[in-house]
Amino acid sequence: MESFVAQVQLERKTICHVTDRVMFERITAKELLGRLGNPAPSELIGTEQEWLYDVLMDQGMHAKLYRADAYTKDDGTYSIEPINEYEATLSWLSEGLDTILVFESIEEARAALYDMRNWLFSGGMEGLTGLADLLEATPSSGTALGKAVLQQFQLCAART
Repeated sequence: MESFVAQVQLERKTICHVTDRVMFERITAKELLGRLGNPAPSELIGTEQEWLYDVLMDQGMHAKLYRADAYTKDDGTYSIEPINEYEATLSWLSEGLDTILVFESIEEARAALYDMRNWLFSGGMEGLTGLADLLEATPSSGTALGKAVLQQFQLCAART
């Protein structure tokens, strides 16, 4: 999962839908306050960032804040509730697609080849063929699998 997230981050600018939306961010309240120009917390009262004042008063400067626009379906909103980076990455990748298939192991991907229910979507047969080709050429490493999944995503996204 870490390899997958790292590969998506690396390839983010070239993947089909480049956007200003945040895929995943983890930041402290102090760091976010710094982005706002380091106002005194009391200066946040009555502004759009009043929620940050509440966080600072309840949780302190080192409170961890999370943002993942596609995952939360709410652009620009931070939360103290932890967000899983892998799930946020999957949400970002799948945004705007009818279907996304991500296999967490080569064995899972190989098993999916034999379940035709996985391929009953527009472009599914091309995806099936592409995945079969990638698996044939993919060594058994997580990084290679991450690249194969991204290539498969790009193939399917281009047809959706």
